[in-house]
Amino acid sequence: MNRPCFVFAFPIAVQMAEVPRGVKNLKIITKFAGEVGESTVEHIARYLVEIEKLANDENLKMKGDLNVVVTDLVALKRDDGESIDEYMICFKNARSRCYVSLPESEVVKIVTMGLGFYMRWQLLNVHNSDLAHLAEKVRQMEMIRKEEEQYKSERKLKSKSFSRRRKCHMLQWCPRVRDLILKQKSIWLN
Repeated sequence: MNRPCFVFAFPIAVQMAEVPRGVKNLKIITKFAGEVGESTVEHIARYLVEIEKLANDENLKMKGDLNVVVTDLVALKRDDGESIDEYMICFKNARSRCYVSLPESEVVKIVTMGLGFYMRWQLLNVHNSDLAHLAEKVRQMEMIRKEEEQYKSERKLKSKSFSRRRKCHMLQWCPRVRDLILKQKSIWLN
């Protein structure tokens, strides 16, 4: 019987890579490692039996529903105080578990729906081609919003300092007015 010559499926660099602790060398691999002198038919039969045992093992099955549907992506909202980068990472992780492939334009629309009202309003008529472009726009708008709030607070502070000066100015006159009123009362009482 002619047996085929054994050829490694992976390069030597892959074979020399260290395996993480706790990984066992299963019997199904030994044929390809050149350690067992059995025929290919015997090896495939044993391999199928081993795979069936592994497939029926309850401990190896994935628990929980890890698939994400598009409605779950739409339900993702950006929290208050969460940066756009954190939101994008969260969205990309959820998207990687989604079994439906979406075009980039739809993904950008879904991410935009998850932003707050102010951002959605600002991005209403803006075309964003991809997520990186959208994230950059949001960062720019957040910077502009912070500068605007800072400007308003400075303006408010300046107007308050003017009113305080005016009150202080009035307080300087108060003792004089009080003295004047007291004089008038004393004149009236006499």
